[in-house]
Amino acid sequence: MSREIMLNYYRPSGVAPIFGVIMTLFMGVAGGSLLAVVYAFVNHHDPLLYLNVLLVCGFAFSLGWIVSRGIHKFHIRNVPVAAVTGGLVFVAAYAVHWLVYVATVIVDWETNSPYDVTMILQVALAFLQDPQELPEVIQALNREGVWSMRTSSPMAVRGVLLSVLWLAEALVLCYYAVKKPMEEAGKPYSERCDKWMDAQDLPTPAAFIEDVEGFKNALERNDYSALTTPPSPAVDVGGDNVKYATVVLYPDPFDPCLSVRNVSVQAKKKKRETSTKNVVQYLKISPTVARNISLALGGSATPPGAYKGLL
Repeated sequence: MSREIMLNYYRPSGVAPIFGVIMTLFMGVAGGSLLAVVYAFVNHHDPLLYLNVLLVCGFAFSLGWIVSRGIHKFHIRNVPVAAVTGGLVFVAAYAVHWLVYVATVIVDWETNSPYDVTMILQVALAFLQDPQELPEVIQALNREGVWSMRTSSPMAVRGVLLSVLWLAEALVLCYYAVKKPMEEAGKPYSERCDKWMDAQDLPTPAAFIEDVEGFKNALERNDYSALTTPPSPAVDVGGDNVKYATVVLYPDPFDPCLSVRNVSVQAKKKKRETSTKNVVQYLKISPTVARNISLALGGSATPPGAYKGLL
């Protein structure tokens, strides 16, 4: 039985300024609600299924991005708080989406002005004032179906199938709205300098880490030779069928850290398929080690003075 490898990884401090959390929520709800209005309107009138999938992904990514910007701007380093904030923004945006979506469908079906945005907003506000009717209307839409699959025999999408699609949509939106802020809050932050550490991708690749456990054992012994000795001959990162490791350094005068990722490139049927896998992420190192790795893998692309103070 192998022993547990004890490495010192960066951990967020858990700081979550109340004002910052409130402002992030405000930004997220305001921006998410505006996006939800646009998404609901376009989603109903979109005639292409593939475009609809792109719309869902775009809306989901945008929700996560808005909350992440607030997390970054207001220096929130608490992952659970970031997750809850993203979840609340998702709930608000998704509720607005349903209000506008149902209103859009009703206006489209019952009037000769399917693109009358003013009328759609009026109907949505009416549902907001009396939200008890909204679940019943949604159930009716589910029974009737709101769109059909264009095949040789057009089939209305409704009932269980439509419910599954709606559920999948909600899960995708919630996933990105929560995951992206969590990732942002977990990024390396310099508590002594009171700022986020800037990620610096070192331009020279390191040798592919074949033995991950052995590599981690070496790091535990403070042996960083795998990262301070570039592979010979040099790896052509633009070539086919190559394997190498990339290093991202988070320089800080006091508590720098780094991430290492294995990259494998294979040429298949005139295509280049690239797969990546994290070896270590946000590993805390000493300023001296950070400087040595920077000098070894920085190359000519490393700006003068970029690691000043890492001594």
